[in-house]
Amino acid sequence: MPTLQRLQSLNLGGYLFSWKSPKHLETGFLSIAQAAGDRPNETRFHPIHPFPKDNAMIQLYGHEVSGNSYKVRLLLELLNVDYEWIKVDLMKSAHKSPDFLALNPLGQVPVIVDGETVLADAQAIMVYLARQYGDERWLPLESLELAKVVRWLSTTAGEIRQGPENARLYHFFGVANINIERSHQKATDILTHLDQHLSDRQWLEFERPTIADVAVFPYVALARDGKIELEKYPHVVAWIERVKQLPGFIPMAGI
Repeated sequence: MPTLQRLQSLNLGGYLFSWKSPKHLETGFLSIAQAAGDRPNETRFHPIHPFPKDNAMIQLYGHEVSGNSYKVRLLLELLNVDYEWIKVDLMKSAHKSPDFLALNPLGQVPVIVDGETVLADAQAIMVYLARQYGDERWLPLESLELAKVVRWLSTTAGEIRQGPENARLYHFFGVANINIERSHQKATDILTHLDQHLSDRQWLEFERPTIADVAVFPYVALARDGKIELEKYPHVVAWIERVKQLPGFIPMAGI
């Protein structure tokens, strides 16, 4: 395991976090890496190389501990789109290397390279993939239906990030500069809203899954990593199980 003394902060999904101790961060990464590992023999999970090769396959740059990287992988699998997984070793600060910063100057995962297209931000990537490789089932064209899906993408980047995602960073990775009481309250608020919303429907919008479900799913399903119990939210738990039954579904450690 490389030393983490140099890694006093990390940019994950647009937030800059500081760590209680390098050892705490190492323990968090190890617990996930040992559970998930790099699985080069899985479908569309290919051997890792540092940076882009000259081929036509979509390349997804991410890390196995990142829920945002996972949601893009999940959508690619659900769409049955071939891709190459390229691990960006956050522990070695690969996300701050000149090569990676040339792909995303913000130094964040995930990033995709699709031919001449280079795109960062999980929500933006999902919009691109759904429109480029999916159909209206995943991202509607009609204005009101589209707005309803986009609303959940905003919720993902807002309430879910401020609640379950930040609670996971605090408890699982030892991130020091998070107000955990506020995160737990935000998590309670959004999970209560989700549970009520899902009480009379199978999916977040319409009678089918969309990228709204894929966007919201990871950090809600990982809530226990942030010491947030889901048993109080039976409709959310049932929805999580429905997502897991979708054709092409793949897990990540903790889900």
